[in-house]
Amino acid sequence: MAARVTERRDANAGRQLLYHRERLRWMEERIGENMALLGSYLALVGEDETILPGGYVMARDGGSGSPVEVRRIAGGGGFEQLRIDVG
Repeated sequence: MAARVTERRDANAGRQLLYHRERLRWMEERIGENMALLGSYLALVGEDETILPGGYVMARDGGSGSPVEVRRIAGGGGFEQLRIDVG
């Protein structure tokens, strides 16, 4: 059963929508800043993919439309994934 539409519910929904839109602008700005920072780091290390502390993998454009893609390393158990370059 759908909730009844009331003036009070409408006011709450409007207030929440405004709150989230204000936070969305801030989050989009932060995302842009972080993308630029991560892209600069990849350029600095001269790699297309690297493992970051905390179990994150960062790679250039993984087809998501953004210049940098970040994902968690699958696994778990509280252990951090390490990469060893041999050679």
